[in-house]
Amino acid sequence: MLGFIGAGNITSALISGAVASGVPPEEFLILDINPEAEERLSRACGVASAPSLYALAGKCDIIFLAVKPNNLERLLPELKSALAGQRRIIVSVAASRSVEYLTDRLGAGQPIARVMPNLNASVGEGVFALCGGGALEPCEKKNVMDFLNRLGLALELDECYFPAFSAIAGSGPAFVYLFVDSLARAGLKNGINKETALRVAAQTVLGSAKTLAASDKHPWEHIDNVCSPGGLTVEGVSSLQNSGFEASVIRAVDAVIEKDKRIAGI
Repeated sequence: MLGFIGAGNITSALISGAVASGVPPEEFLILDINPEAEERLSRACGVASAPSLYALAGKCDIIFLAVKPNNLERLLPELKSALAGQRRIIVSVAASRSVEYLTDRLGAGQPIARVMPNLNASVGEGVFALCGGGALEPCEKKNVMDFLNRLGLALELDECYFPAFSAIAGSGPAFVYLFVDSLARAGLKNGINKETALRVAAQTVLGSAKTLAASDKHPWEHIDNVCSPGGLTVEGVSSLQNSGFEASVIRAVDAVIEKDKRIAGI
């Protein structure tokens, strides 16, 4: 059984994606300090609420910590007490809190994994980075990876790269949504109604991403395939480059990384 402490957006994405992939709702227990959040998720996915932290710790083999980073300081001592004498895989999806931080507060013998998720898990297209603590056995790591791979793509990554991964995979969807909205607004400006333009832009990004993911070609090879010499598309690509499009994206990622490091005290 899998337990989730915190019933917010990321828990909703992980559980809804898992249920859609065929995991029975009965395999999940949720717990949140906000009963309304529990109720919403329970209604949406058919999952049960745990009556207490001790009950959740007693029943669940894998426990996801899906709370805000600043709430971990209060939660972890309570969780340590609830786990007394029990070996449970603890998976933290809280940003900016290291495996060392979690191990110091839960004990060196408790198997811990830190995971960076993204919200695309809700449609089975998430991407996840995992870093395990010293007590995490290979079979335990595999159990976590198998669950995450049901929701998209799970990769092992050294924790030092988590800020960059989080900026690309965690914040990246917001950047993509901004790009899609910009494409749609350009269509609106040129006479297409907003709903149609948005559907066209979203499908274009979806198809382009799938084409790239299924290929071993460099993105520029795909760009060259779309750009005819002296044609329309190369004019638009040149305009984006002249406007600093690539540099703007890199600066956005760098800004997220710098803030993440400041929060983590790196």
